[in-house]
Amino acid sequence: MSSQHILFPPLLKYTSTALVPVGTRASDGYGREYEYVRFTRAVTYVRGQVVSWDNPATATRSVTNDESLGNDIPAGVLPTHARTETAKVPAENDYGWIQRKGKHPAVKKTAGDDTWASGDAVIMHASADGEADPASDANEPTAADRARMIGRCDGDDEATATGTYDEDTVPVDLNLPHG
Repeated sequence: MSSQHILFPPLLKYTSTALVPVGTRASDGYGREYEYVRFTRAVTYVRGQVVSWDNPATATRSVTNDESLGNDIPAGVLPTHARTETAKVPAENDYGWIQRKGKHPAVKKTAGDDTWASGDAVIMHASADGEADPASDANEPTAADRARMIGRCDGDDEATATGTYDEDTVPVDLNLPHG
């Protein structure tokens, strides 16, 4: 299915029934692309978390943030907007949007990890639920890191830790392949 610019349900609206067909892809016109999915088998969801495909062999387009249940293929990141907005997150088995491409201001990372630099390769964390991690070699990721890569760091963490972002998020320019 190709990406299309459509009027879609709000990014932070999660419902127990699908509002559009699961697998629908959409662009917001600002370089960000989204996919409508079902959120399954979850550890409590948090805005900005990285999610993996629950079972890519099926057409269900289901995702999970539980690293022990996912299949290590990153699907996207839960959208986030203004930090002052009341936190809206999906519950297990809800439907909603994940972001797959474009600038994301606050992807979850390990709190206090200040090893990030602009342009670093960002991967789905190997063991922490819903978190991102810098690749072992940020400039030339290994084959294993490339399989878990979600994008590139879009700014120095230390520069943003002064108030624009909290200590457990990092800005990322997402670029997930269509899965």
